[in-house]
Amino acid sequence: MVKTVSFEAQDGFEQAEGLAREVLEDARNTLTVHFRFLDYALWVMPFVGNADTIRLGSEGTQIFYDPFFVIHRFRESPAEVVRDLLHDIFHCVFHHPFLHYQVDRTLWDLSCDIAIEAMIIELVEHKFPSPLDTTRKEAISEIQSRVGALTAERIYRYVADGGEIDLRTLPGLFRRDTHDLWYPEEDQECDDSDENDADAAQGDSSSETEGERDLSERSDAEENSGENQRMQEEAASAEMVMLEARSESDEDEDDTEQEWRDISMQVQMEIESRAQAWGEKAASLSAGLAAANREHYDYASFLKRFSTFNERMRVNDDEFDYIFYTYGLDLYGNMPLIEPLEYKEVHAIRDFVIAIDTSGSCAGDLVQAFVRKTYNILKQAENFSDRVNIHIVQCDARIQSDDKITTLSELDAFIDHMELHGFGGTDFRPVFEYVDDLIAQREFANLRGLIYFTDGCGTFPARKPAYDVAFVFVDDGYSDPKVPPWALKLIVDVNELEGKNYARA
Repeated sequence: MVKTVSFEAQDGFEQAEGLAREVLEDARNTLTVHFRFLDYALWVMPFVGNADTIRLGSEGTQIFYDPFFVIHRFRESPAEVVRDLLHDIFHCVFHHPFLHYQVDRTLWDLSCDIAIEAMIIELVEHKFPSPLDTTRKEAISEIQSRVGALTAERIYRYVADGGEIDLRTLPGLFRRDTHDLWYPEEDQECDDSDENDADAAQGDSSSETEGERDLSERSDAEENSGENQRMQEEAASAEMVMLEARSESDEDEDDTEQEWRDISMQVQMEIESRAQAWGEKAASLSAGLAAANREHYDYASFLKRFSTFNERMRVNDDEFDYIFYTYGLDLYGNMPLIEPLEYKEVHAIRDFVIAIDTSGSCAGDLVQAFVRKTYNILKQAENFSDRVNIHIVQCDARIQSDDKITTLSELDAFIDHMELHGFGGTDFRPVFEYVDDLIAQREFANLRGLIYFTDGCGTFPARKPAYDVAFVFVDDGYSDPKVPPWALKLIVDVNELEGKNYARA
């Protein structure tokens, strides 16, 4: 347990910094003893005292702290310091500081704090209690009833979409650290002095007579020309140094993020290997880590694996040799020496099946978002063959409809007039039986694969079909649906389907 320290007689920042560091070191030792699976996460970052830091804060490489805040928290309770430190470490474990989208800072900060505190209360409430835990649990229960799985992304999305959560009282309940270091300031060039110098020069020149100005301009023309060239060279050199510094900074940020992703994976494996020892205490933490460490795929890139090579009537820029082409035109007038290839091999979707689970558990707006997302990818010139044979099959416990698409215009019409049918139970087998019948009837020349959009709650076929199969699920924050060994699995974020730039850690 954190030892009792007397600090009434300590004065000054240096004394406070040393005392606060000792308190934080004791808190870290305490956490290491109680939670061995956090060993590396707790010790990877050094403590750095900083009077400008409010509370604690970390950008992934160091933990900055205000010594007077740490001492104040210790006076309240040593357990509060332990909770504060664990809270700040968990932000890094769950990749919260490493943002990939533009976010509402206030809302993102609060969403992260709620998600972290929900896990910490479950993990350490009895070991390191806090007076506000009862109130926090009531608020968490209310939020969970509305949001579902408590991840920062789901809370953020719910409130950003107009969800009814009263934010006014929540920051005081859940805030333990500062997140200012998550948002690096924009590089600003201080041009005020240059602008002031220009204004002063303009003011001086306005007081000159026209004759004096002409003489001055003529006498200084050559000197100004040389000076301007020198200034331009210096500016170009300074800009190059700045670009190199930014590149190094970006590389450092990528390395830091990757290091924390590795740490997060290690923590997850440690918890899973000791599942019996931790039981329900780490259930939310384990599920949250599984979701945070889940590999994310780009749906457009994933869809391309079902494409095949097709020849397209177009100039092949890759095979086009401008040197010989222009040389022939120069030598013979209007005859190129080598004609460019007028065809190109590209990956394109041709024979394909899109199966849509229209059971009651699949929301209609998500189904429509999935179809529209797939449509936007398919209609790209490189992905959509001139002649296609795409079947869009709707199915719950039985086949509800089958729309055959052969041209891009038919796909446009289907999107514009799309209607969903079914909303019964879920059984995947009828779709595969139906597609096998289509193959037997030679409906497909070369069926490349089938994509099944579903919530995962259904009966899978016992055997692998003769074509590739991928099940696409919407990320609900925690669950990781199981699929047969012969099937591919893709979990997509609802923001990706709907084209929204919400935060994703």
